[in-house]
Amino acid sequence: MAARSRVREPAEGPTEIPRGVASHLPAPTASGVIAAMAASAVAVLVAAGVVLHAARSDRMLAPEPVVAWAESAALVLLVAGAWLSVRRAPLAVGCGVAAVGIGVPVLAGAQVAPGDATTVGIGLAPLMVGAAAVVAVEYAEVGTRSARTVLWVLAAAAGALIVLTVDPIDEAACLRRCPDTVAPMSGSIGSAVAVASASGVSVACLVIALAIMIREHGVRRTAARAALAAGALMALAQSLRAASWEHIDAWPWGAAAIAAGAALLGTTVVMERLVRVRATADVRRLADRLRDPGAGRAVFPALDDAGWVDPEGEPVAEVSGFRTELTDERGVIARLALGRRARTLPASELDPADLLAIRNARMTASAIARVRWLEESRRLVLASAALERERVEHDLHDGAQQRLVSALLFLAVARRELGDSADLTEAESQIRIALEHLRELSHGTRRHDEAEGRST
Repeated sequence: MAARSRVREPAEGPTEIPRGVASHLPAPTASGVIAAMAASAVAVLVAAGVVLHAARSDRMLAPEPVVAWAESAALVLLVAGAWLSVRRAPLAVGCGVAAVGIGVPVLAGAQVAPGDATTVGIGLAPLMVGAAAVVAVEYAEVGTRSARTVLWVLAAAAGALIVLTVDPIDEAACLRRCPDTVAPMSGSIGSAVAVASASGVSVACLVIALAIMIREHGVRRTAARAALAAGALMALAQSLRAASWEHIDAWPWGAAAIAAGAALLGTTVVMERLVRVRATADVRRLADRLRDPGAGRAVFPALDDAGWVDPEGEPVAEVSGFRTELTDERGVIARLALGRRARTLPASELDPADLLAIRNARMTASAIARVRWLEESRRLVLASAALERERVEHDLHDGAQQRLVSALLFLAVARRELGDSADLTEAESQIRIALEHLRELSHGTRRHDEAEGRST
């Protein structure tokens, strides 16, 4: 049997959706909508800023076209990911933060934002790494809200360190284009040291996320690994920026890496969401088929927690072909024959009518399996009882009856030698009565067996 964990027991019985109650998916979260709107607003501002900068300088692209196109693609993907994930706040907020982290430096480079925007753009880099770590933990379906809070607090602290202590003009590559702004705590630890320290905190966020995923066995999920890789690229970007802080002609490898990481994060969220949408559509079609008797393509946890059963209540030993696992907060509901790779589909993403059809199919299969188990148990009990009656009948025939017949023979010999007497006659009468009772008892067990056989 295939191993399973956290298998929940079925509900009391099949139910129906009341008439007049419309089925609907969970409503978007407020924080998810706000994050998506913020990402969209930044994208609009970036587009307007680039057009305004082009009108003033007769140049649409930055000196590094590859970086500019990567940033544009990342921004589009992050905005799409935020809107597609408004029902899962951690994903939408992560995409929103990453979009702001990409957009603010672009606005600063286009010289259409306040002078402090450059410092804020540098400070947003650790928050982008924290966002990727939170998204990875969310996709791995491990950790708690407190774990995500720790990641956000660490990233925010690293960003605040940069905003409070870093002077953008200290960066050699920024001498030609950055405004001469002074941070509130300028000179306290040095801009290069602050950027390097923030880079270390970003790496710590990724290590914490990876440790949580390894501890809870969530590393196997592809989306979680991709989000973690995106965070690693963005953390590498900070390290590259710190390493080239004093090189005036250095190619912006850091900007390219952070744009690539953001694009990977946006692509991961968008692709995973599209896969979920397709899986939900497949589940809807499967649920329609499961409403009809005899439909297959799904297996359900057995009542005794020892395996799986199909919609007809038959045990299923091999479930590797049922790759989509439908779960809720209490455990596994069903495994469905959908998709080409293993994946987990939360029940909250299904339409209630489709989820109800799957639950009803599971309860029907469980009821059929229980009836078959009871019938098999009854058959075994009857067979065991029949064997026990045969043993008793054999013991009566070969034991007590034989001894009583031997006693009659001894009495007959004694009567020939000693003659008739009242005591011998009484003894013979009592023995014959006992033999008759034993024969009736033996014949009664046989008649009971025949009646039980006819009833089954």
